[in-house]
Amino acid sequence: MKQALVTGLTLTVPLLITVVVVSFIWGFIFGTLQPLTGTLQRVLGISGDTPEILLQIVSLLVVVVLVVIIGFLADSYSGAKAAEQRFDRAMGAIPGIGSVYQTFNEMSELVFDADTESFQEIKLVEFPTEGSYATGFVTAETPEDIQRQTGHEDMLTIYVPLAPNPLMGGYVLHVSPDRCIDVDMSVEEGLKTIMTSGVAIGDTDTVEAAPLEYSDSLPDGIVQAGWFSSGDRDDEEPSGDATSSAEDRQGEGS
Repeated sequence: MKQALVTGLTLTVPLLITVVVVSFIWGFIFGTLQPLTGTLQRVLGISGDTPEILLQIVSLLVVVVLVVIIGFLADSYSGAKAAEQRFDRAMGAIPGIGSVYQTFNEMSELVFDADTESFQEIKLVEFPTEGSYATGFVTAETPEDIQRQTGHEDMLTIYVPLAPNPLMGGYVLHVSPDRCIDVDMSVEEGLKTIMTSGVAIGDTDTVEAAPLEYSDSLPDGIVQAGWFSSGDRDDEEPSGDATSSAEDRQGEGS
């Protein structure tokens, strides 16, 4: 009886969640298209007896066709890039709306533009606590000013998105390369992992990060925390809290 219940839940819960999500998206889309549906009904002279679902589908098809036409014209027009930039600047100049538009415009380019190199590769970063690792996307090299202030060179800027929607938020981390773990996973596979909340994780190969060395030449009041990898280490691992151990070593050096 218990096994049958578990099996039944395993089969039905994903289906129910899918139905709920699709219903929510369906209602949101066609609720937004309601003004267009009414306009089409008046312009085309469609009678009031026409099923509402048919009007909604026609409205959605009209929007899809318009989007395709705009994309085709933008790709075929030689000055499309400059026109797009002018449009983005004009939208960004609108008080209040501009910041929101720019944020979602940049995020949409990251996800929907197939030619973008914004997400360069996948890394594992020890975040947010010691011993737990988060999937992150390398987006760029860290600005030199940040590297100079932190005392590290060749740092990476990594975006750690929140599941299941990477568009809704995440964390931007500036990390030294030796504190990251390489993962044999494509950007598409990484996005799929995030969007499915870790359900669609395949077999991956990882390259372990090297441990960081403690420094005895740090300025007063600054302690460099250690990096603990998940594998075996030949040298002796510090015991206790990493920060306390580093402080003890700093006191001995002084």
